[in-house]
Formats: sequence, structure tokens, C-alpha cells
Amino acid sequence: MDDQPNDNLAELIYLLGGAAMYNDKGYMWTGDTPEKSEALREGWQKHIDDYLSHMDLSTIPAELEAALRDGRAARDGGGTYCDMAKQWKRNLEQR
Repeated sequence: MDDQPNDNLAELIYLLGGAAMYNDKGYMWTGDTPEKSEALREGWQKHIDDYLSHMDLSTIPAELEAALRDGRAARDGGGTYCDMAKQWKRNLEQR
């Protein structure tokens, strides 16, 4: 992973979108066990933590940052935090 802010944010958005799809119904379609699902979420959280460590968080919305740090974003099944990250990216691009 490089240290380009837009690349990291784009990758984070992609991860959040995939996690939301999986958490919505994907875990049922795959037939994953609860243990497998939890392992995936823990892995996503590690990636999220890594992305955050390479990003300038001075403009991140507080609610988004909290959800990314406490694991809610890795468990979100509605795409809420993916949408929030997309909006943050749009705001950054308008600067």
C-alpha cells in the first residue's frame, strides 16, 4: 500500500463496500460459519486500521472515524460508512 491519500481512501471505500455487501446477506449466500464471518470482519478491521495509519485524518467526520476505529464499519450491513467515506472523498476533491 502506498501513501497516496486518495488511493488509500479509494481502497478503504472499496473495502467498506465489500464488507457491507457481505454483512448484508453475503454471509448467508456463502454459507460461512459464524467463526469464518468473524475472522473476515477482524481481517477487514486490520486493513481499516492500516489505511487509517497512512491517511491524513484532519478532515474526517468524527462519526466516520469513530465507526472505523471501533469496528462498526467492518460490521455494517447497510453501507452507511461506505457512503460516509464516499462523501468525505467528494468533499476532499472539491477543495
